[in-house]
Amino acid sequence: TSGIVDTGTTLLMLSTDAFNTYTLQTNATKDDRTGLLTITHGNYTNLQSLFFNIGGTTFEFTKDAQTWPRALNSVIGGEPNEIYLIVADVSVL
Repeated sequence: TSGIVDTGTTLLMLSTDAFNTYTLQTNATKDDRTGLLTITHGNYTNLQSLFFNIGGTTFEFTKDAQTWPRALNSVIGGEPNEIYLIVADVSVL
C-alpha cells in the first residue's frame, strides 16, 4: 500500500489501512502523552523490518529505524523506559 517516507521528518506515514495492520501486527498501543505508538520490550524483540519499494528500489526500515531514540524520550514528553514507534497514520495530517 502507499505511504510517505520523508527524510526531513521523524515520522513514517502510512495509509490508514497499512497503519492499522502495522498497529495490530506489532501489538502497539497509542500513547496519549506523545501521540505515538508504543510497544513492550518483548514486542520490540519480535519487531520485523519494514520494506518499501520506491521506483524499483527496495529500502529497509530495521526495527531501530522504526523507533524513536530512547535517549530522547524526554524531549517528546515520553517516559524514559518506553519504546515509541515513529510510524503514524497519514490521515492525521
